[in-house]
Amino acid sequence: MTKNTPSPTSILDLAWRYYAQLDEGEQTRSDTQKRVYRWVILLGFFATLFAILTEVYPENWPGFGYDAIKVLLIVVPIASSMLAAYSNKFFGKGDWLVMRAGAEEIKKEIYTFRTILKNDPNRRAWLEQRLADILRSVQRSMGGEFVMEQYQGRVPPRYDPNDPEDDEGFNDLNGDQYLKLRLLDQLKWHNKKTLRYQFERKRLQVLILAAGGAGSLLAAWPLGPSLGLWVALTSSIAAGFLSWQQLRNLDSIIRNFSKVVIELTIIHSHWENLSPYDRTNSEFFKMVFYTENILWSQNSEYVKSMQAAITESAFEKGSGVIDRAIQESMDAQESEDASAAESASEVPIPEARVVDTSKVQTVAQTLIELAEAVAPESAAPKETPPQEAPTTTN
Repeated sequence: MTKNTPSPTSILDLAWRYYAQLDEGEQTRSDTQKRVYRWVILLGFFATLFAILTEVYPENWPGFGYDAIKVLLIVVPIASSMLAAYSNKFFGKGDWLVMRAGAEEIKKEIYTFRTILKNDPNRRAWLEQRLADILRSVQRSMGGEFVMEQYQGRVPPRYDPNDPEDDEGFNDLNGDQYLKLRLLDQLKWHNKKTLRYQFERKRLQVLILAAGGAGSLLAAWPLGPSLGLWVALTSSIAAGFLSWQQLRNLDSIIRNFSKVVIELTIIHSHWENLSPYDRTNSEFFKMVFYTENILWSQNSEYVKSMQAAITESAFEKGSGVIDRAIQESMDAQESEDASAAESASEVPIPEARVVDTSKVQTVAQTLIELAEAVAPESAAPKETPPQEAPTTTN
């Protein structure tokens, strides 16, 4: 492999620095956005917990504990609302996705410069113009508020000089080098990410089902005091996991990445099946062209799907349903207490027990509303008015 040491003003050095600045900015904003969303969901859970504790707090416990819970019940929803407003203000437009798109487009042009245009005498002017066009596009897409922060790291980013198999980023590439440094590298990366996202999706689905099952168990618990009020807590947990799953947009990402894996595998197989005589510049350029366009199409679809996911106002709808879940659980407990008091005043019937199913129906309806609230509106089923459950005698 031929090594060309870049000068400080090298056009490739400039392109890699632009890429690194956009990549670093995207990573910083994306990580901040995830942390904010996690805190919004977590505070919603604690708000539900404190609301329940104010109803079940024992009378013989110290009064300052009850007062502290009441204060937290006021403070936590306020903090959650402020975080949600902050998230909508600074992350609602998905500016970091614009930076991700700009970084990937620069990377695409870098590899085109080093392969298809490696014998073109005008390629330096071409890349300079492309960099200018991409930066202007990013600036317009971010509402004119794009600022390039200084990058102090290694160029190219994540390049390991101690690894002889790593891409230096400045030399021209032939077909086998491009296949190894670009195509197979991206194939391995997308395979790894797809497996990780599939595991994350499965884990979230298990947690959602577990929370729903726990709520049903608490609602129908036959031993000891009633636990129906705690159904609201399991409902808030399920709502939080559903909201996070929607924001992560895992289904779309997995489909997108799987498509890239298949297409890159096909291109790789085609090149490997060519004899050395058939590996002409024409075949080489076609491999580069198809690979870069597949990667760019994948990035465009990823950006569009993530922008659609973050525009869903799942937090506002979810918080309203959680509040309703608390109230319905309280009503269910009051109804059960009243039914128990009325039954105690009557003559008991041997070998017969009255089962009030109103609480179970209330919990089931609450879980359905939670699923509708956090799911996309287009996929929400038509709401059916609840029917009064009859009292059955076993």
